[in-house]
Amino acid sequence: MRNLFIAVFCAAVVLLHISAAGIFFKAERIPNITLALVISLVFILGFEKSLVWIIFAGLLLDAVSGHIFGTSALLLALMGGMISALLTAVDFKSRRLLFLPALFLLSAILTFLFDILEGVVIRVSGAWLNVRGLVSGINYFSSDYIFKIVFTALSVFFIYYLTKRLNKFLLIWL
Repeated sequence: MRNLFIAVFCAAVVLLHISAAGIFFKAERIPNITLALVISLVFILGFEKSLVWIIFAGLLLDAVSGHIFGTSALLLALMGGMISALLTAVDFKSRRLLFLPALFLLSAILTFLFDILEGVVIRVSGAWLNVRGLVSGINYFSSDYIFKIVFTALSVFFIYYLTKRLNKFLLIWL
């Protein structure tokens, strides 16, 4: 039953990322809510327990977007592995004063890395499929991109809090 709730939560976050986020934000400022879900899941459950849900969210993201199937799942799993490696080296949770700024900085860096790697994947898949004009087109030095990073970092706080509360609720009641 707990797995069903987590699957529904992952699906809701991915569908919110794809459909409803465009209503609230400009197209260049849409936060990467799926990456925020990955960061939250790895912080709360650990990488090993959340890997299934990371791949599930990535495959859902690929199913509703125009990417080659599996590329978002691979990138999200790579981001989760990077977070896990960082968490083994540095203990963020024990330092309460540094936790929120470190989470903000980590989510900003991971958003930037995810967008760069996604652009590389789009260019490589465009060359592999022999499609002309398939370019990522992100201006990394615009104010819209900075707002995207800030909105993604703020969504990490919201999804982290929501996932933590949902995890406690599911552990108590199920």
